[in-house]
Amino acid sequence: MCSHISDSERRLRCAMMAAIDEGVQEILDVMRDVGYDDNLLVVFTPVNAGGGNYGSETYPLRGKKATLYEGGIRVPAFFHSKTLLPNSSFVYRGLMHQTDMLPTLLKAAKVATADLPTDIDGVNNWNRIVNKKPSARKIIVHDVDVAYGWGAVRDGKWKLIYFKHNASELCVGWLDFPREEKKPKKVTCKEWELYDMNQDPGEENDLSELKLSRLNKMKRLYADAEARAVPHLLVVNTTRTYPENFGGVWTPYGC
Repeated sequence: MCSHISDSERRLRCAMMAAIDEGVQEILDVMRDVGYDDNLLVVFTPVNAGGGNYGSETYPLRGKKATLYEGGIRVPAFFHSKTLLPNSSFVYRGLMHQTDMLPTLLKAAKVATADLPTDIDGVNNWNRIVNKKPSARKIIVHDVDVAYGWGAVRDGKWKLIYFKHNASELCVGWLDFPREEKKPKKVTCKEWELYDMNQDPGEENDLSELKLSRLNKMKRLYADAEARAVPHLLVVNTTRTYPENFGGVWTPYGC
């Protein structure tokens, strides 16, 4: 299946995806055999965007994993159900954040949400998805890193990116583009960048100097998110993940 791919990293990723496909199919076969597939919702979503250096491609989006551009934060996902979704497949393009999964899936499962805290970050998008309506999600705080001084927020079609002291590790261009496109991989980023995501999903045209009123509004949104940000705990050189603490097994810590 993957032997025709010349690039070794992409060939490896192809094999990994093929293995995932086989595993998912085995799970679905079991669910069918035990009679659960008529009341089943399958949700598949990646952990993060493509790394860029390991065979993945994010073009025509800009950036890669661990950056604030769409190539680093936008991921595909799918819902599948024989009975809970419309019969025909469709692409839902409404905004969706990972925190929306909880109230959305509870609604899909017809679980009462009255006991959920009213101040959770997630919003219920289930009926919007099923009926192909615009998302209830309007604002996304992609990141507000007070310690390092960078972040990004989204309000509808508008996205604001903030770089303090021109954070070089996050300031990237376009990767893995066709040779004829001639996109710059290395760019110079401004302290504040503003993009219209409906018209410019590739984040090529910074509108911060042309849309000053919108820029100021987005800055206020960013300042509000920054004021509410909880300082993250940086765990350095901890021994708490050592195998002897977990029966000889390495385990994640602090995620």
